[in-house]
Amino acid sequence: MKNTSQSSNKKSFKNETVRRLNPTTSRKKRLSVFGVVAVYLLHGLIFKSWHPFWVVFLVLPVLAIFRYQRIRPLMRATLITFFVSIAVYFALAHYTGRYHPTWLVMLSTLFVGLQLEKHTLHRWMLEGFLTVSVLLYLIIGISTGDYRLALFSFLIFIIPAIITGHIYVHLHAIDSLVARVGLIASFILFFLWGYFFEQYAIAWVALLFVPTMSVAFHAKGRDTLVPFTVYVSLLLFYILGYYTGAWHIVWTVFLLGPAVSLLQKL
Repeated sequence: MKNTSQSSNKKSFKNETVRRLNPTTSRKKRLSVFGVVAVYLLHGLIFKSWHPFWVVFLVLPVLAIFRYQRIRPLMRATLITFFVSIAVYFALAHYTGRYHPTWLVMLSTLFVGLQLEKHTLHRWMLEGFLTVSVLLYLIIGISTGDYRLALFSFLIFIIPAIITGHIYVHLHAIDSLVARVGLIASFILFFLWGYFFEQYAIAWVALLFVPTMSVAFHAKGRDTLVPFTVYVSLLLFYILGYYTGAWHIVWTVFLLGPAVSLLQKL
């Protein structure tokens, strides 16, 4: 009976979530959708301005979150802050022409979300580190005009967040301490690579260092060799394509997976 009741509760919670967030499950919700669409179309046709007025559609998830009673107040505030900050960012960036440092408004979600942390010391420590990071980013960016250099200030927040487990990769193949050290090294390499070589578009692969270690350690035996090959193929495809520009040729690295699979069956 206990298992049945638990499964029914999970099912009812899932159904309730879908029902609450589905914009077509009630007359009020349908009217809200049609109303927002009408306002967006009228504004676009009259003022010939479609961007960034599309953010008006973010009203819909905010209304759904307000109506959903099972969400904790702090979680509700975090989700609403997320959607509102996106709208504010695109509006500010569009009308001021400055996409940085206006993007900092989206960090308001992180400031609110950190209040969900139950450990008081961790909560206020991370809030403090994040505040210092933002202030240092602004000081360096405004004084030097080099906002790429200013990005290094966020390591002040990222490193403690990794140490406390707030930024983590859940892996079974490697020790948690090794994973944390690897994550810290990955972020440092990402910033150094992106800044000194001006290649942030490819430097993000440094953040895959820890998952790559896990896949490599876990890839033991025939059953895991093909998935490992597919993962390596993806890395090779992006790295080789970026540096050579021959995307039409380097896609052939994806043939490694089928090739290894066929060789295993010989």
